[in-house]
This record gives sequence, structure tokens and C-alpha cells, in this order.
Amino acid sequence: MTQTNASVEDYQQALIDISELLERAVQEFVSSASNDVRSDLLRRSALRVMQTADAIVLLSTSHFSEEIRCLNRSLAETVINAAYLQRASSSEVEHYIKSDSQNMAKTALRANSVVSRLIKLAPEELVEMRRLSGQAIQDPWGGKGLAQRARAVDSEQAFGHHMETLFLIVYEASHYYVHNTFTPIMKSSDWDRGRSKVSLEARNEDIVVSLSQSIWCVFSLAIYVCEQFQLTVTSELADFNERLSKLAS
Repeated sequence: MTQTNASVEDYQQALIDISELLERAVQEFVSSASNDVRSDLLRRSALRVMQTADAIVLLSTSHFSEEIRCLNRSLAETVINAAYLQRASSSEVEHYIKSDSQNMAKTALRANSVVSRLIKLAPEELVEMRRLSGQAIQDPWGGKGLAQRARAVDSEQAFGHHMETLFLIVYEASHYYVHNTFTPIMKSSDWDRGRSKVSLEARNEDIVVSLSQSIWCVFSLAIYVCEQFQLTVTSELADFNERLSKLAS
């Protein structure tokens, strides 16, 4: 998806609509899925994606294109991981679930070793933190980077290289904005106390590109869920894809 004559409002509405299609796909999936950990992780990941999409729409109304790029990186990672967890080994799923608690425990204890009682812990919490921090933290992905996880998902799907493209075009490209490297830092000179020195046309172009990436993220998860579980919403995704093509023409 590239810059077109379509308006920012067209792309905002497209993001809202694909989020609604994803919601319907998830509802259909949940109605027939088994009540297991993987299904629950997919459902919760989709909800997170939809919530982030709502936030992006709000940011786009004030032309916060670079902030949207930061959220797009998170979106892309969430989508890739959500799909990968459906095919991951049982040990990968287990390590994924446990790793946050272990990392937070180690961080809390390290923080308190630097500044005494920086993080206040009840005695029972302290015992649990020490127990968790004493466990070896396993790489949730067994050494597989995000790009490898994306390719692993694509290798089992009929719709091509959606996830790997997502990794390259959205996740990797948004690195600069998340970590504020040279390019976004130099762009800060275009702002003066919240007022942009850039023309409205240029700002709209940036927003369209950012929203296009957001749409691609949500669309990728929606098409994954639909094709993986053979949902009826699939036909509507084909219509939406045609609509995107017209937006980008």
C-alpha cells in the first residue's frame, strides 16, 4: 500500500472496518474452538490488536504519524507471535507464558538492590519474587527470532508471505521511530511546541503511510485466522482486499 489520492479519512475508516472484520472472525473462531491455551492466546492477542488499532485511529486525527509507527511495530510483533503460538511446541508456549513473571521478578529484585525498597513488596511477594528469579529464564521461542517465526507461519499457509512481509515492511521499518535514531530525531525540528512546520499535505501523506501499515497488520491477522480455521468471514476479507487495492491505485 502506497501513497494515493485517497484521504486520511478513507484510511481511518478502512482501519476501523478491518478491525471490525477481525472481531467478527474471532467471534466465529471462539464459538467453535476448543477451550485450550492456544485458542485463548489467539483470542487475547486479537483483542490487543483491535485495542491498539483504536488508539491509532485517535492518534491519526492529530497527525501523530511517528507515534503510530511505534505502535505499528508492536502490532506487527503481536500478529506474528499470535500466529506462531498456534504451531509452537508445548515447551515454547509454556516458556512464553512464564517468561514475563520471571523477568519482572528479576527486575524488581535488581531495582531494590540498587535503591533499597524502591519497589515495595509484601513478605509473601518477596518470597515469590525470589522463587521466580531463581529459575532459569528460557527463551520463549527456542532461539527463533521474529523473522524466523514469521517464515515458519508463512510456510504452512496458502496466502503467501504475509507475516514475513509484515516483519520487513512494518516491524523492521518502525525500528527507527521506537528507538529514536537519527531520522526521527532530525524530524523533531519540524515541530515547534506542538505546532507542525510541515505542510498539511505532507503530514497527510505521512499519516496515510502509517495507517496503511496499521491496516496491513490487522488484515494479516484476520486473514490468518480465517484461513487457518476456515471461517465464513474469509469472503468479506477478499472484498476488503479489493477495496484496499482501489485505495492504493
